[in-house]
Amino acid sequence: MIDIKFEDLNAWLEKYDSNAEIDLLLDLINKKIKIECLVDSIMCYAKQDYENADSYYKEMWYKNQKPYCKECRSLNVATQDKNGSPITDFANRNGYCFACDDFAEIKGVKNENL
Repeated sequence: MIDIKFEDLNAWLEKYDSNAEIDLLLDLINKKIKIECLVDSIMCYAKQDYENADSYYKEMWYKNQKPYCKECRSLNVATQDKNGSPITDFANRNGYCFACDDFAEIKGVKNENL
């Protein structure tokens, strides 16, 4: 039996999706998230196992989704330049968001969960 307390969920949301709780619920409804990985991430975070919490968080997103900006959820993003080279600023941001007009962490990239 899984016992997730409200405080555990709230702390996890603050860490991973503090500005996008509604978007997270919509992603669950629209089957963009693997529920078992979401629960594992929350449980690991509650146990202060942050490395596994991060790993499960990355695994919880289905790979077949369209790339989008983690910050603003815009689909208007690029992960490669016109020559096919990856776009990065080497600060854990793997693309460019045109809505934010800045480098961004892009989710939903084909090979991000390998």
